[in-house]
Amino acid sequence: MNSQDNKNVSNNKKSGLNTTQIILIIGFVVLIAVIAVAAVFIYKSIQKPVETTGQGNLIIDESNLADIEQQLKSSVEDGMFEVNMNTNWTFPDAKSASSDAVVANSTANHYALSFDILLGEEAEVIFESSIIPVGSQIKEIVLNKELAPGTYDAVCNYHLWKEDGTENSTFGVNVKLIIK
Repeated sequence: MNSQDNKNVSNNKKSGLNTTQIILIIGFVVLIAVIAVAAVFIYKSIQKPVETTGQGNLIIDESNLADIEQQLKSSVEDGMFEVNMNTNWTFPDAKSASSDAVVANSTANHYALSFDILLGEEAEVIFESSIIPVGSQIKEIVLNKELAPGTYDAVCNYHLWKEDGTENSTFGVNVKLIIK
């Protein structure tokens, strides 16, 4: 073997890993990834859902879904009411109607309702709705007070009305008013 052959052998050794070594390394990395994915899958599949008892904690799954749907469809108790609404109301300016405010009196209710929007610590009334019959809704709310652009924390104060015109109950929900 001459010096030229020795240089070629030395260059091959210095050039790095051969094809077999590269394939083994890639195979090892893939094997580790597969084991990691399998471990995560097994860990998640053996965990049981946490079941809690008490007020406000309810796990809905296939075994109780039909019962929950039935409860939601049934009428609410007298003196209570269900309302469908969003809590972030956007107004393009201080004089225009909200582009996304919706308040609906659920068909499950017994009575009509109305609501006021109260602003600040003084609970200044900046909107009063008309009576909303059961199954009806109000959209495109225009405030009675012109507010400067910004975001305001307010309270949507609901009133439930008996058929004789007397108030049955009230309830407040926090809303954000966004004036652009």
